[in-house]
Amino acid sequence: MKHSVYFDNCDSRWDNALPMGNGCFGGMLYYEDQLLHMVMNHYEVYHFVRKNILPEDVRKGYTRPTDKGAAYRRYIDQADRNQPKAGEPYCYYREDVCDAFEAEPYGEDSFSSSNPSTGELIFCFDEKLRDADHNLALYVEDAKILLELNSAENKLSVETITARQDCIINKVTQSHPDLLKRVCVDMRPYRDQDDTEVSFQQIAPDIFAYTVKRLPQGAEKLFVFSGIIQLVGAKGSLVEGEKFADIVLEETSGEFYILTGIYTQWQHSDTLKSGLETMRQHAAGLEQL
Repeated sequence: MKHSVYFDNCDSRWDNALPMGNGCFGGMLYYEDQLLHMVMNHYEVYHFVRKNILPEDVRKGYTRPTDKGAAYRRYIDQADRNQPKAGEPYCYYREDVCDAFEAEPYGEDSFSSSNPSTGELIFCFDEKLRDADHNLALYVEDAKILLELNSAENKLSVETITARQDCIINKVTQSHPDLLKRVCVDMRPYRDQDDTEVSFQQIAPDIFAYTVKRLPQGAEKLFVFSGIIQLVGAKGSLVEGEKFADIVLEETSGEFYILTGIYTQWQHSDTLKSGLETMRQHAAGLEQL
């Protein structure tokens, strides 16, 4: 038997959003006021950063834990209680990468008192879909979220998965071109978190980037990461605002894809260059991805 969670013709909210991810990169999706929100977070931006990734000069700034390995043991104990049965492939993600908590210089559970956002994508639809029937569903075993909008003459769906290669794939299917009008990339601060410096770029008609710089709590050097958004089967133009930017979609067809990846300085010396190279490879190998 498979399991699903549905919001059928009722809005969801950020506090009952549907989760998806691969254990390293993912997000929460909810549909409210005729907008689809996809709030993303990446392991390296959020917390639980491994000791072999965290730069030594940053790692020295963290206090030693009073009970070294306690958080690590809690996660392993929880995972051990949820091991799959024989022949069953599904279980809770095992946090074996939490060996960071065994490293003496690193003892905090997160990098900020208010965990910094990796970014949010907001999908904005045509007026033709206003007041359309809507269904947002999580298909648990398929690790897939599906939004379906249906009116008398117009239909649109957004199917979302996170690939193992740390890439979120949004497959858009629409009965008529231009039902999905634009995608907003939102990095505005929330919950009184410390502010960030963010810049947006249009690299090509089908590829966009945003680069974020922030000072982690207790650190002296800025932390940098880049988000790359690749369109496959569509083009767009960038309209920039303050801490956000709209990708106005153009030349869309009945089916196209929106790919998103996050690349941090803990893995890449040049986050933008590495991200663009990787995302182009993903777009070229979309079927395999």
